[in-house]
Amino acid sequence: MWSITPTLYSWSFMHLGVATARSSPQSTRRLQKS
Repeated sequence: MWSITPTLYSWSFMHLGVATARSSPQSTRRLQKS
């Protein structure tokens, strides 16, 4: 169980990043610049 928890956290964070990038393309451009 302790090994699954970090994976769930990283997966949710990754999903959040994808959703944010899709909703606002400007943020993705900023990330690519830096």
